[in-house]
Amino acid sequence: MTEKITGLPTYSENPLNILSTERRRDVPIAVLYGGISSERPGSIESSRTVAKLLVQAGYKYVDRMDIVPQTIHNLENIIARGGIAFVTMHGGFG
Repeated sequence: MTEKITGLPTYSENPLNILSTERRRDVPIAVLYGGISSERPGSIESSRTVAKLLVQAGYKYVDRMDIVPQTIHNLENIIARGGIAFVTMHGGFG
């Protein structure tokens, strides 16, 4: 499962401004989960919990991204948007 977010603000300015109290909830966050190890189910559950708590905390752009060899190239989109990756992967591939 790879969910793409469109229409988000892009932050190319000073990174310290991105994380100011006023703006940090507008920064896109991708919760990375999955992998190919036997710990994949734990990673999936962790990602659901983290994403739910981020939304409850008021973060506006929270996305879950399943990381497997076929989707790892999508990480470029996170970097290009100035987003944050929250890694919940477990095991050898994580």
